[in-house]
Amino acid sequence: MLKLVGFMLRALSILALVWPVMATGDLVINEIDVDQIGTDRFEFIEIYNAGQSSVDFSIDPHVLVLFNGGDATPPTLDGSYRAVQLIGILEPGGFLVIGDPQTPNVDIHFPGGNANLVENGTDAVALYQGSESDWSTQSPPTIQSLVDAMAYDTDDDDDIQLQMALGLTSQYDEWNGQDSVGVVFSIARDPDGGAFRTGATPTPGQTNDGGPPLFAFADATLLFHDALEPVDVTLRGQGGIGALSFRVHTLPSVGTLFDGSTPITGTGPTSLPHTVSAQLSYLPIANYNGVEQFAFDAVDALGRNSALSFQELVVQLGGVVISEVM
Repeated sequence: MLKLVGFMLRALSILALVWPVMATGDLVINEIDVDQIGTDRFEFIEIYNAGQSSVDFSIDPHVLVLFNGGDATPPTLDGSYRAVQLIGILEPGGFLVIGDPQTPNVDIHFPGGNANLVENGTDAVALYQGSESDWSTQSPPTIQSLVDAMAYDTDDDDDIQLQMALGLTSQYDEWNGQDSVGVVFSIARDPDGGAFRTGATPTPGQTNDGGPPLFAFADATLLFHDALEPVDVTLRGQGGIGALSFRVHTLPSVGTLFDGSTPITGTGPTSLPHTVSAQLSYLPIANYNGVEQFAFDAVDALGRNSALSFQELVVQLGGVVISEVM
């Protein structure tokens, strides 16, 4: 028996020398932002490598699966509605952002369009070892091959069944009970890889460092006119560290936004996102009535960006009414 044990130990030692050990790292869902103001064009889910080893997804495949909660009717039972295969190599301390094409620092686009691709309400996201092909539409949630998961809502009731299916005991409200303040929030681990907190400032592809929250908003001077005079729009920020700068991410579909005397066209030297001064102006076109909107954020001295602020412009003949979208 001793000889047999010795032989087995020597065989295992040889195998350890010739068989590569695959280190998967400690991957976690680090931050999500699923609900913005108006159309959801900046949704994202961020994966963080909290381990000491790189993860090569071509060798160690992982898939992000989204579950539509709040549905206890067979056969769906909180089933999956989207699966995204992770690609590339995620280094220790690195971030991987899966999101809409316009999301800052996005690495992988959600399939199926440009906006409104992640469910609001009582839902969940989960990271599994495996492939996208393992998940057909309305596949049930499971803990098999599960790496990490998080249940969330947007001011909705908890889905206990969904939590239990994923081995969870908590569900997080992205809006943190503040769904009427006109500011976009995220759910983020703070610090990176730590415990979740709600009401965070979205930082896709950046550290959740727990620094002062950073917000962007705007003041506007209302000018009633007959000659289509520009309307002044002053961008402001609050919080963050050091001096703030501003970036415009989307433009009004009708009329022109100016930075000084320079029109922001979204192409060439003013391609988006475009860094601007704090003092802008908006010029509508003649004989137009309607509602326009542009989005901007603030960036502090450490490069941390605020959530997007959406500025609404209600254009009326004889004047322009400007208000922040709530």
